[in-house]
Amino acid sequence: MNDMDSKFSTWFEQGFDLYKRHFAVLVLASLIGGALSLVSLGILSGAMIAGLILIVNRLLNGGEPKPEAGDILKGFEYFLPMLLFSLVWGIALFLILTILHLIPCIGPLLSFPVSFGAQVFLAFAPFLIVERKMDFWSASKASVETVRAHFLPLLGIILVASILGGLGSLFCGIGLVVTFPLTLCILSVVYRDVFQPRQQAPRPEMISLEKEHG
Repeated sequence: MNDMDSKFSTWFEQGFDLYKRHFAVLVLASLIGGALSLVSLGILSGAMIAGLILIVNRLLNGGEPKPEAGDILKGFEYFLPMLLFSLVWGIALFLILTILHLIPCIGPLLSFPVSFGAQVFLAFAPFLIVERKMDFWSASKASVETVRAHFLPLLGIILVASILGGLGSLFCGIGLVVTFPLTLCILSVVYRDVFQPRQQAPRPEMISLEKEHG
């Protein structure tokens, strides 16, 4: 069994615990980001997501000083790659769905799995753009390749995270301010585990040998 197959509950618990412990700063940052995205007609939404990812990852990694809600504005550093990511894939998905709807019967039925599939395979691209400063295309390819290699465990956790995050849309979209940070908290935990695996601590005997030959 793949190591990741048994990590679903761990990922969820750690992500939810991170969200609970830092609820106030995450929701306030999300409120700022949502307001700026709204007034900019969505142009700044990618930068705001990048800023929220920065906050979540800093909270996850610990250390001082702890991030504040206003740190979401640091997402402007990633404005262009996040804008390209949203535009290119948004347009591509729009064209694909438009073509599907032209196909009688089966076309509309395929719309949801295609949309969700794109969301799953590209889920970690924003994290790679922010954490590794990758361009949107390289980040997208890396996300697709990684999800494909660990499809079932990642499909499950991304599905749950998306459902929880999407619950906010039931309240005229306002609830997204509260639920979207939860999605990012869960995905941040998964991202760190999958893309940044902890290095094993050196064994005591190896430390002794290094001292002898140092």
